[in-house]
Amino acid sequence: DITFDVEKENDNNKMIEVLKKFNKGISAEETLYGIKLDQLNQILQSLSLPAPSKPEALKILIDRYDFNGDGVLNKEEFIYMVILEAKDKLNDKN
Repeated sequence: DITFDVEKENDNNKMIEVLKKFNKGISAEETLYGIKLDQLNQILQSLSLPAPSKPEALKILIDRYDFNGDGVLNKEEFIYMVILEAKDKLNDKN
C-alpha cells in the first residue's frame, strides 16, 4: 500500500522504502539518480572531466543541469553539462 501522493512526495527515502516492498533488490542509488555513479564517473573520466566520488556530489551535479526539474538529465541537459563542465579544457590552447 502506498500511503502518500507519489507525484508530490519529496522524501526519497520514504519512496525507496515503499519500492523495496515490491522489489527487495532495488538499489536506492540507481533508482534515485537514474544512472549508476560508476557509469557517470566512467563517462566523465573518458572525457577527462572531474568525476564525483559520492552519490551526494552526483546529485548536486545533476541538480545543477536538470533544467526541467524532473530529477534526471535528458540528452540535451547531459550534453549541456558536458560542455559547461569541459569549457575550461575546451578553451585551453595547449
